[in-house]
Amino acid sequence: MKKNIEEIPFLDFFKSAWKITKENRFLWWLGFMVALASGGSTNINLPFDSNGKEAESAKKIGEFLTQNIELVIAGVIFIFVLYLVFISISTLGRGALIKSIDHIIKKEPTGLKPSLREGKSCFWRVLILGIILIFLIILSLIVIITPIIFLFATKSYVLGVILSIFAFLIMIPLFILVSYLKTFGYIYIVLGKLSVGSAIESAYNLFRQNLLSSIIMGLFFFPIGILMFFIILLIVIPLLFIFVPLGFLAYFLGGNVPVGIIIALGILIFIILAFFIRSLFEVFSQAAWLLFFREIATPKVEEKITEVLEELEKADTLPAGDPIKTIETEK
Repeated sequence: MKKNIEEIPFLDFFKSAWKITKENRFLWWLGFMVALASGGSTNINLPFDSNGKEAESAKKIGEFLTQNIELVIAGVIFIFVLYLVFISISTLGRGALIKSIDHIIKKEPTGLKPSLREGKSCFWRVLILGIILIFLIILSLIVIITPIIFLFATKSYVLGVILSIFAFLIMIPLFILVSYLKTFGYIYIVLGKLSVGSAIESAYNLFRQNLLSSIIMGLFFFPIGILMFFIILLIVIPLLFIFVPLGFLAYFLGGNVPVGIIIALGILIFIILAFFIRSLFEVFSQAAWLLFFREIATPKVEEKITEVLEELEKADTLPAGDPIKTIETEK
């Protein structure tokens, strides 16, 4: 169904989403579950100095990995298993969050435990949809990047740069498409109880019919994301003012061990607060997208009546009673 942009109250979605987030604190736990596997990347800089010791440091790291290969393998397996656990929790939380927000919008009773039970019923379909879209991105990257690597390897730098630009221009709309397929597809699976294939098809059709309004809705999240970044930054500043002096004091009183404890405590507090903010954001964003989805995917009563009457005219038959009552009966 295609909706005119003038008819879509974008700002009302965000106001209602904030109200839903603020008044239903049990949703924060579901948002935390979703946030476990939806965070950003972490950049780790190794402490190499600028005195030509990078090669020596790399050699020491290589020796450590070689001498402790069993420990390294065990660590990789542990991280992989932990990642699978986080993905599972996030997937369960996603379904439960969508379902519980839908109940709240409809003013139906809901709660943490009932939402988790409902999220469990669509767990595998939500998980499979996410896996399919990830593999779509990976496969596309392999297909696009492989010839670029070949061109640079054969020293065809000009063609390599040109192809890189084209690849960048291709990947941007692909990433956008996958993002909306995931956003709308999750809702179709949870609320529409569709299969994965039907959910992807329905999500694509809905996005194609409401391309401009969907992009505008997505653009609203840019300033919201910037605001969230500054909020996290405001958390870091007071933590630095508290824990840096404590670290120096601990160093002079007890050496490296107390300093390590202070640093670990500061990092732990920062992670907890950052996850709390991310949890609120997940609830808020999911509520906003669900309200937008209901606006563009749900036909008005008048449009539904027109569709049914057109079908009846094609079939050359009329309902026994009032058409409007017939519609209400179907609903």
